[in-house]
Amino acid sequence: MIAYEKASNVLLSGLYHEIQRNIKRGLLSNNMESELELISIIAKKRGLYL
Repeated sequence: MIAYEKASNVLLSGLYHEIQRNIKRGLLSNNMESELELISIIAKKRGLYL
């Protein structure tokens, strides 16, 4: 089980948007796109749309 599965919906959504924003600002590398994919998969399982 990955840590994202334990996170609340609010935390999951906030983390997704924070990572995405920091990638666009150049603070995080594009390699973090894989983390966004993991979060997105879990969100979809929960019925969340990011």
